[in-house]
Amino acid sequence: MSRSIEVLKAEQDDENFVNYTYRFTIPGEEYKSASGKTRYKLKIVSGSLKIDKRDGDVHTLELAEGDNGSYARCASWALMRHWKLGEYPEKTYWES
Repeated sequence: MSRSIEVLKAEQDDENFVNYTYRFTIPGEEYKSASGKTRYKLKIVSGSLKIDKRDGDVHTLELAEGDNGSYARCASWALMRHWKLGEYPEKTYWES
């Protein structure tokens, strides 16, 4: 299954940590198409992470709805890639 996760900077709460929101879509409300097929509206869900600027550790603050932790881990990897370069971007992505 392919995944696309958007990671957005939320705030820097002190000199050592930066907070991020990660979000992705899940199937939402069910409906019937004109041809009678069952379809789902997409629902955007989000969770929150915090990265420690000193050592690159990423802490999950809140899991997104429907996330068993795997989406949070992927978003964490995206942030750690940037941390290794000394970057704290306003926006990044993780896709598979």
